[in-house]
Amino acid sequence: MNDDGSARYIKLAKHEGDGNDFLVCIDLDDDVHLDRRTIAWLCDRRWGIGADGFIRVLRAGGAHAYMELTNADGTRAEMSGNGIRCLVQSLYLSGDYGEVISKDDMSVFAGPSPAGHSATGPSPAALPAGMPVVTEDSSEASAVYRIATDAGMRDVNYFAGDNAWLGYASVGMGDVVASEELPIDRAVLAKLTDRIAFWVDVGNPHLVLFGGEAGDGELERVAPQVAALVRGGTNVELCWPVVARRHGDDTYASTGDLSTGYASTGYGGAYGYAVYERGVGPTLSCGTGAVAAGAAVKYMREHPELYGSGTDVYHGHGDIAITLTSAGGPLEVRFRGNSATLTGPVSKVADIFVDSGRVAGSGAPVMGFS
Repeated sequence: MNDDGSARYIKLAKHEGDGNDFLVCIDLDDDVHLDRRTIAWLCDRRWGIGADGFIRVLRAGGAHAYMELTNADGTRAEMSGNGIRCLVQSLYLSGDYGEVISKDDMSVFAGPSPAGHSATGPSPAALPAGMPVVTEDSSEASAVYRIATDAGMRDVNYFAGDNAWLGYASVGMGDVVASEELPIDRAVLAKLTDRIAFWVDVGNPHLVLFGGEAGDGELERVAPQVAALVRGGTNVELCWPVVARRHGDDTYASTGDLSTGYASTGYGGAYGYAVYERGVGPTLSCGTGAVAAGAAVKYMREHPELYGSGTDVYHGHGDIAITLTSAGGPLEVRFRGNSATLTGPVSKVADIFVDSGRVAGSGAPVMGFS
């Protein structure tokens, strides 16, 4: 109890990026200390509030904030592309505007909005479809944040959207390169799946399995077994090219193959992915997973002699933008050389106040409250 007899509360904000949801606790004075069992309870979708992860935001030297990231099962994680975008929206909406910069310095996302998200303005034909449009008319303010993470510093550009709860964020993910060298025996992996495998470090580990569209139950069947082969576990993505048709007719927009014979379209192509996150399980979306899948696609396009010529002419030079769509919606991954940038929508769901008695009732000890 406080001195006046009132209950003590921990304030959380729930945010989601492409359906990948997080509980964000802005704790710049380092007053809130919850153990892993308490965090796992808060993230539980039946007994607690429900989320894919828990983010505590702390002060950090040389950065606007430090992201302390915990998975839904209470284990620590190094990085989350969607999580850091949720963190930045939470900071922005709390009144911490970071470094406000000119809109001319920001990325512009193009294409139709995901269902339920409003957007205005034209859709530049040169950019991949699938991302909400952000224009000066629909974006009242913008800011850039530098966030410290266990995977290193990350710069995040934030756009305010048409509604107070809706925004768009773009995060620089650093150099990301896919590799055919795996930390597991390929012969063992071949017994579980015939997909082409790539190992990708996005500040956290990823095994991308590329092939045809994921079948019913394939992710749940294959991913846990594959993840268990890697010491410490790994995130697993099933990725496939999306067959697109021109103007809705029966003519494929282009021909060619990329390891499977499927056609893909756009500046860098359109791809689907399904993700199994370490410490969480299957999720609707994964920011680092989308970047890892994009890196695998880029690698294949750089080696047409091995994987077939894709429908877009790309030889590993210049920029490439790839749209990756999961069950949660589309994300854009853009490469300049090996430097990757992840872009997508983010929205605030609710402010949540949890009192000390309720958390103590979870059976998990509470280490401290503000």
